[in-house]
Amino acid sequence: MANSTFVNLGPNGPRELASGIDTLIISLRGVLSEELAMALSEAKATALELQSPVDISIGGSMWQLQSGRFGMYPYSLKHEYGLLGITDSLHLPTMRWQPRAEVLHAIGAGSIASWLMDIAEAEIGPVVASVSRLDIHADFQGLFLSPEDKESFVCLARSCVANWDEGVFSGFTFGSRRSKSMLARLYDKSLEISKKGGTYWYDIWGPSWEPDETVWRIEFEFHRSFLRKFGITTLGEAFQSVGGLWKYATNDWLSLRIPTLDETHSRWPVNSAWRAVQDSSMACRSISLERVQETRRDDALHRTIPQLNGWLARTGALLGLENVEEVIDVLPDIVEMYERSSKKLFPDRIQYSRKKLMLP
Repeated sequence: MANSTFVNLGPNGPRELASGIDTLIISLRGVLSEELAMALSEAKATALELQSPVDISIGGSMWQLQSGRFGMYPYSLKHEYGLLGITDSLHLPTMRWQPRAEVLHAIGAGSIASWLMDIAEAEIGPVVASVSRLDIHADFQGLFLSPEDKESFVCLARSCVANWDEGVFSGFTFGSRRSKSMLARLYDKSLEISKKGGTYWYDIWGPSWEPDETVWRIEFEFHRSFLRKFGITTLGEAFQSVGGLWKYATNDWLSLRIPTLDETHSRWPVNSAWRAVQDSSMACRSISLERVQETRRDDALHRTIPQLNGWLARTGALLGLENVEEVIDVLPDIVEMYERSSKKLFPDRIQYSRKKLMLP
């Protein structure tokens, strides 16, 4: 039987860089007023006609109503803090709220939930709030994961999948969202940031973070049915239960063991590195929202530059030009010509992009 390669690479054991709540989805039940329902309907019709977000005031805060849906919710609204779904159906909670992960880490789960409650109660009166999903995580350096470790994990879930990203092992998934109960993801957070952005994490991780060392994220996703089974429904209960959920997840539901000849895997000794995971502080660390917004803009720009470079080169090739200076010289004429044919001014396109990127 293979020995685990999940080992302690740190001089003083695995070190925790950050931990806490990473995803929070809240459902709110109330009574949608006829006035708000009418305003949403009119704004949605305009958004569909223009195929562009439309500004609308909800609870004294400005939102962008999208032309599409938010899951089963017909009205999808964006704010720099997150996504809000609203419905007039009696079969669903009136509102569904998912704050952006970076905002959770900048403002805190409690503060962002209170902000939403104020918004909701200003529009639909007294509400009953419940937690639809709660994700908690801990990030570590000084750990190492390999595909061979799959045999050494003991888990209550039936499935364990090793994940790969362009031929590079990126971690494991235990369980499935289809169960609507619980699942775990252990993945290379450093790799994800290099692919998708999120460099604000470097600030959250702080001075303990070593840029040349992989950060492994241990993350558990709890859905409504699981939370209710443990008597967790309200926001307060969810926030108070974070430590207990982590203890259950890393002790009872999933653990990394040292394989022995014992056929009962649950009796295998716990890997010493996993004990560091079990002992996570669940102490949320935060950075300023301004810093989060700055890194989000920088990440988007970083992803845009290669595309821009490619399209500039393509334009130069099509026009028989030789360098970037020649391409830039002709761009105003090209843009002006397209403005006339599309009947949409370039400054308007900038404003549209600014809205989509949630920039001021």
